[in-house]
Amino acid sequence: MNEPDGPDRFFADYPDGLLVTIVRDPRQWLASYLRHMDDENSDGSVNLWMLSAEASLRAYETRPDRVVVLLFEDLVHKTEAVMRMLCDRMTLEFRAELLEPTFNGMPVPSDSSHKPSLGIDHQVTERHHEALEPEQLEQVTKTAMPKFEEIRDRFRVR
Repeated sequence: MNEPDGPDRFFADYPDGLLVTIVRDPRQWLASYLRHMDDENSDGSVNLWMLSAEASLRAYETRPDRVVVLLFEDLVHKTEAVMRMLCDRMTLEFRAELLEPTFNGMPVPSDSSHKPSLGIDHQVTERHHEALEPEQLEQVTKTAMPKFEEIRDRFRVR
């Protein structure tokens, strides 16, 4: 989300819209981010995750009836529950086709910085263990995991 406007610009264009924001475990996010950005420096990167997570929380606090905070891990591992919840929120009929990544009904590969695959790659939530150096893992765990645990406790699919 772009600050300082936050979700205001979105709702100005889509007054009856539903803003869905996805928060990813910062360790997973950092591993993916560093590969996408072809960057080895994680020092400032963790701050980007923190800013994004805080923006998601502010959007929800401002408009809890119009903002959904999802966890990436729930989308990957509890896909059906997440998609049913979203369908309910948007008053749409749930269909089995919503359980697989598609574009115009055709399967699409993941936009993974590691190994793109068709369908849902359940291993995506574990790759940070191999992808991050111990110092990077320690830094992101110390800096961002407390905020993520707060978000996970509050918004995880039960």
